[in-house]
Amino acid sequence: MSANEEQGMGKWVDKFGADNAAATDAITLTIPGKSAKYADSEYATTLTWTLSDTPE
Repeated sequence: MSANEEQGMGKWVDKFGADNAAATDAITLTIPGKSAKYADSEYATTLTWTLSDTPE
């Protein structure tokens, strides 16, 4: 989410999927094209959200 200079005040909402069921599959982990991929491996990640009220 972003705003142009001198804009961006107010309420911001962003959705991942139309509802909670769709949101379950809305974010995925993708291994870039030329990266080595191993069929017998399970890939996983942890997503950490950091929310900030800026600028001061």
